[in-house]
Amino acid sequence: MGLRAVDLERDFGVVVSGLRPHEGGFESDCWVADDVWFVKWWKQPGVPTGLGVLGELRALGLAVPEPIAAVSGELYAVRDGRP
Repeated sequence: MGLRAVDLERDFGVVVSGLRPHEGGFESDCWVADDVWFVKWWKQPGVPTGLGVLGELRALGLAVPEPIAAVSGELYAVRDGRP
């Protein structure tokens, strides 16, 4: 089963009108939502590592995307056992 717009709204509070698959993605399935958001769904279960790196680089003044926390406060949500 693929990612759905309703999943992003439930888990991240982000309302999108469309998702399209994006090829690539190291060890993950990827989508682009409304040509604004990039979403990764890791293939392996467990806590993904390195998610805080984007925030750390951004705090140093580098132009990197700002990660969005899930409604849980974590930088990821879990669906079907996958982060």
